[in-house]
Amino acid sequence: MINSNKYRAFSLIELLVVVAIIGIMTTVALVSMQKNKTQKEVEVAARAVAAAVREAQNNALTGKNVTTPGCSYTFAYGTGPCVGNTKYCISGCSTVQYVLQNGVTFLGSGKFDFAIPFGGISGLSPDPLAIVLQKNSINYVVCVNSTGDVSDCAGSACPCP
Repeated sequence: MINSNKYRAFSLIELLVVVAIIGIMTTVALVSMQKNKTQKEVEVAARAVAAAVREAQNNALTGKNVTTPGCSYTFAYGTGPCVGNTKYCISGCSTVQYVLQNGVTFLGSGKFDFAIPFGGISGLSPDPLAIVLQKNSINYVVCVNSTGDVSDCAGSACPCP
């Protein structure tokens, strides 16, 4: 009598199906991780821009580096001394330039001023101003309003929730 349970194994087709399923699952996971990476890169860039806006505002409030009476701190992106869709700067009483990293770009350009000594905003149009950053159709916005509030959120419109 022959024992049929003696030689049990997986067939080649069964192994190929398992390998194909693992390959598909890996592909889906990698694509998902790449999208999350891009989203985080845009978010980090938006937070850096918001920090630079707050830095200009704080410098105006404290009168930091005031060498000329009546000067103001200008925040500019993509225009003036910061030409290009990846550059932004604080200029006026002192100048600091920044560059967006990881392929993130500004959608548009603009500038506004923080007056010394009270940090009042001028040149802000529209109110609130939406500074939109983008990479691979993922948008993040930094909102600046006339009261001096600065916020950032996903999307391309202000106000942030």
